[in-house]
Amino acid sequence: MIICNFIGNNNHEVTIIRIEVKEKPKMVLFYLNQKESADGKILKSIEDNAQALKNLSYLSVVVESGEDDLADSLYCLMKQNRKAAAEKLSA
Repeated sequence: MIICNFIGNNNHEVTIIRIEVKEKPKMVLFYLNQKESADGKILKSIEDNAQALKNLSYLSVVVESGEDDLADSLYCLMKQNRKAAAEKLSA
């Protein structure tokens, strides 16, 4: 598995996109937040890369978070699951 961050300059703003490459199954995951999902240039770039990746037998997957930061959302979910597991063990 290869994980990298793409950093681009868009109107003097830095955009960091998490990209994960998996060999089995052959797929490339692009993780976008809501702001990145609304950026036409980013989506066009992903679309262009998706065609090139398809030629290499890779499936391109775009994972979009909601309004919140994906890392924060996952942290809250994990915290909630850990609390529920602890309550289940103590019951």
